[in-house]
Amino acid sequence: MLSFGFNTFQQTNPKETASIAAPNYSSSIKRVLLATWETTFLWTEEDKLVVWGFQPNISLPEWEEKHPLLMFGDVNSILGLIDAKRSVYFCSTQHPEKPLTCIATCAKDAVYCSGLDAIYVLTVSVSGKVECYTQLQGPLKMSLLNIPVHVHSMAASPTHMLFYTSGLDPVYALGSNRFSQLGSNFQHAMEIVEPCTIEFFCGLGMYNDTAQGSVTCGLFHSAVIIEGDVYTFGLKKQGQLGWGEDQNADQDTLVKLCVFVDATDAPVEVDALEVACGATHTVVLDGN
Repeated sequence: MLSFGFNTFQQTNPKETASIAAPNYSSSIKRVLLATWETTFLWTEEDKLVVWGFQPNISLPEWEEKHPLLMFGDVNSILGLIDAKRSVYFCSTQHPEKPLTCIATCAKDAVYCSGLDAIYVLTVSVSGKVECYTQLQGPLKMSLLNIPVHVHSMAASPTHMLFYTSGLDPVYALGSNRFSQLGSNFQHAMEIVEPCTIEFFCGLGMYNDTAQGSVTCGLFHSAVIIEGDVYTFGLKKQGQLGWGEDQNADQDTLVKLCVFVDATDAPVEVDALEVACGATHTVVLDGN
């Protein structure tokens, strides 16, 4: 594994004291479970849980014995995991004396949205439903999100969520829309409290069980892949939408295709396989 960059908490290289770490190679890491701005959770070849950076209030032996496949959440409030049996556990880091709580089984993915104070679990069932868990300090409450079609994938930031589905209208949105990161004009709705389709993508999906795209959420922006094309929307202050030189030309444009160029600024055709959003940047993996 190669790690580098912001290292004030030693979350990038625990052996380096510099705030910006040079590339660090670690050969014993099997997978990255979760990377936040201040903490990195890793699973080693020796089946050990390793935490770099800020140390949250959790019982490492208890988490380690679950053999997590992935982790989710906020190190300052709610942290969770999906274990090898696809069960979902969570705990409050503000109450470390309480043990991990199992809330779901047969999970494909799980995320925590702190702005909505809820955990969302995407099940592996044929229905592709999303379970929503609220009142995390107890008593726990579960409900199903009102998305009438099969959900293939989901993504969350601290304040908003996107869902990619099998319907003709493939992208649903939920949460804060302060910067139009839900693909609709923030002047019409600053927040969406129930999942609704993003109008721009209506008609671009397919009625089948094969996912033709994916979604991801940055801090205040979003990205959607549909059949290799990358669409972005939300805050564009620092160029994270990748709209090129005309990103501020049309203030009424909410959703737009990314512009890709090579080292000579010549246009490049990209067949996007994956997209990831950071706080103020976006990264795309090109199938070409």
